[in-house]
Amino acid sequence: MEKKKQQITRSGLRDLEEELRRHENEDREEINQAIKEAKAQGDLSENAEYEAAREAQRKNEERIAELTEILHNIEVVDDEDFGVDEVSLGKKVVVSYTKDGSKTKEKRTFYIVGTQEADSRNGKISNESPVGSALLKKKKGDSVVVELPNGKSIKYKIVSIESEE
Repeated sequence: MEKKKQQITRSGLRDLEEELRRHENEDREEINQAIKEAKAQGDLSENAEYEAAREAQRKNEERIAELTEILHNIEVVDDEDFGVDEVSLGKKVVVSYTKDGSKTKEKRTFYIVGTQEADSRNGKISNESPVGSALLKKKKGDSVVVELPNGKSIKYKIVSIESEE
């Protein structure tokens, strides 16, 4: 059975490709040099530097395999795949909402990205997250109610939609 392809933005694809290139080249070379230097010290059975370098090598090769698998199972989504004025991957979405008990409207900015790119600290939310999936294909002025994992819900009104790239 074929895996469902994960969606990703063009900038997310570039980031993953750059990370893979770095792991395959610079990181691999640094680790190989560290192993060489540790081997030159002699007895490997009690050589902490050698063990640390081998562990770094194992982790690096695991990440290379993981990135290769990810890159084989993604689908790049462009703005052209959606309407210009609707929320989709790669869009910056500004929403307004009211905090619990407050009458003041707050604003929040989300960048809709694929799962592999999600970084909530920087406002990048996955298109598969509760908020991301609720906003998809909506337009400026639309309101959505998002059921949160804690059982509460929040109502967002879309203030603006812009292309990120």
